[in-house]
Amino acid sequence: MGTISEKLSAKFANMGFVCVCLVVCIHSGGFLGPILRIAVPFFFVVSGFFLAGKMNETGWWCREVGKRIRTLIVPYCVWALLFLMFCKLISFSRLLFVGGEVKEVGFSIAEIISAFGLK
Repeated sequence: MGTISEKLSAKFANMGFVCVCLVVCIHSGGFLGPILRIAVPFFFVVSGFFLAGKMNETGWWCREVGKRIRTLIVPYCVWALLFLMFCKLISFSRLLFVGGEVKEVGFSIAEIISAFGLK
């Protein structure tokens, strides 16, 4: 499989944008969730389409796995580590800095809102 035409590439890009919007709608919990679930199979099929074009190349498997590690696994691990550090920071210090003063707050939403003076 060679390169695809610009017209087909534009169609994939436009449909990808629509599907990204659908995924956002799915995660927002709307009542149309089951109808909007066409987005995930679309991404799966398009990924297979592009992957099939590389199967005749030598070393395609190692290249694709390496690319996925760099673009998916590394950012996931970095964000998980940052989130873990944030959670540890919150659990060690239950203090919240608000307007120059330090207030001790719990973890309930109501306590955090009241610490900001919104309740």
